[in-house]
Amino acid sequence: MNRALIFDIEGTTTSLAFVKETLFPYAEAHLDAFLDTHGERPDVAAVLREVRRFGAAQQRVETPPAAEAPTPGGATPSTQPLDTAPSPDPAEPPSDSAASAAEAPRGAPSDAAAPRDAGAADEGEGEAASLDPRALLKAWMAADVKVTPLKTLQGLIWEAGYASGELRGHLYDEVAPVVRSLCERGYRLAIFSSGSVAAQRLLFGHSVAGDLTPYIEAYFDTRTGAKGEAVSYKAIARALGLPPASCAFFSDIASELRGADAAGMRSAQLVRPGTTPAPGQTHLSDFQALNAWVSAHFA
Repeated sequence: MNRALIFDIEGTTTSLAFVKETLFPYAEAHLDAFLDTHGERPDVAAVLREVRRFGAAQQRVETPPAAEAPTPGGATPSTQPLDTAPSPDPAEPPSDSAASAAEAPRGAPSDAAAPRDAGAADEGEGEAASLDPRALLKAWMAADVKVTPLKTLQGLIWEAGYASGELRGHLYDEVAPVVRSLCERGYRLAIFSSGSVAAQRLLFGHSVAGDLTPYIEAYFDTRTGAKGEAVSYKAIARALGLPPASCAFFSDIASELRGADAAGMRSAQLVRPGTTPAPGQTHLSDFQALNAWVSAHFA
């Protein structure tokens, strides 16, 4: 069988409360101690440099430009706002910047704000060096901003917590047996979440049900694309070497399901307690219902 089942995490395989009430507070509480101990480590130092670049770029976006002199005839030259960019070619997978920018709240720093070419990076180097990365990280954590350097650092902190046994990845009780069954029946399983790929692997590798990573073929995060955009799901299908029609996506978020639908995938909404059923979507109460739906409609 060459069919892929792609799962969201929060509200789908894992309680949103675990992410909001355990993982995020853990990273926030251990940030200073982690940086005190590991701040000079090459991978951590690289993340901190990226945090500074993001912060400097965001300051430039938020600083109003000086008024331009009128051109002859009284017209003012047109300029493109710094926080906008041309729409990506729908045939191409979105870049890292487009992916995280679409996930970040308006007014918050995003991947799109980070300088990408060497010239832009050099221009902001002095400005970036003056910023306090810890203050930026704490502000982003408080605002739940989904930008790559923050997600990367959170993943590194969680890695230490999982390794020490302080953290164990939450899964709803019925998830692990169904995941094993689907894999054994020949389905290819993948994850698409706004959390970093590293954080996804940690959660499933240190879950309350044991190590599930042998059952999961691929992991995708917002570097692939924004979760509400069809191009992201097309990119995932290409990465799996399948047409979108051979893939099904499962999430609790209606906008994500619409993105998968627009890409040509099948989809269904996990409606766990607290989730509002979305009109026009197939509703599944848990992974046992998901298993039955797959058997009936996606065999």
